[in-house]
Amino acid sequence: MAQSPVDPKPSTVDELFRRVRDGDQTAEKTLFRQLFVRFRLFAEQEVNSQEAADVAQRACIAIHEKYLEEQFTKSFGAWAYGVFRNTLLKSHQTARKEQKRQEVLVDVLPEQTSSIDESFLKDALRACMRKLMDSFPRYGRILNLKYQGFATDDVCVRLKISSDQYYVYLGRGRSLLRSCLEERGFSV
Repeated sequence: MAQSPVDPKPSTVDELFRRVRDGDQTAEKTLFRQLFVRFRLFAEQEVNSQEAADVAQRACIAIHEKYLEEQFTKSFGAWAYGVFRNTLLKSHQTARKEQKRQEVLVDVLPEQTSSIDESFLKDALRACMRKLMDSFPRYGRILNLKYQGFATDDVCVRLKISSDQYYVYLGRGRSLLRSCLEERGFSV
C-alpha cells in the first residue's frame, strides 16, 4: 500500500508546525484554523460562545506573534495549549475584577440617590463629567465608554491601552467623579 508523499490533513498540530517551519504557507493557515477551532471548543466549556471565540482569537494572535522564534522544550502543541490556558485564565481574572467593580458600584449608588431629585443629580453629574473631561480627558473617555456599555477589551483597543492601565484610569476617574459629586453635596 503506497502512501502519498504529502498528507493533505496532518493529524497533529506538531506535524503542521513542522511543515510551517519548512515554508508551507497552506499548512500555516490550516494550523491556525485548527488551533482556533480547538481552543474555541475548549473555552466553550468555561464561558459563553462569544467570549470563547474572543479567547481563542486572542490566543491564536499571541501564538502567531511568537511561534516562529520560540524554542520549544516539549512540543509546539504543548506550548500553544499553554498560551491558550493562560489567555483563558486572564479572561477569567478580568471578568471577576469587572464583576467586583460592578457590584461595588451597584451597592453604593442606588441607596444614596433614591431620595434625591433626579434632574438635580443628572445636572450635577453632567457638570462633573465636563470638569473631568476638561482636566483629565482620558479618565473621562474611559468612564463614558464604560457606562455606554463597551466591554473592557473594546475600550482598551479603542484607546490603545492595556487592561491594567484601563483599571487604573477607571479607578482614578471614578475617584475624581466621586470627589466632584461630594463637592456638590452628594455623599457617594
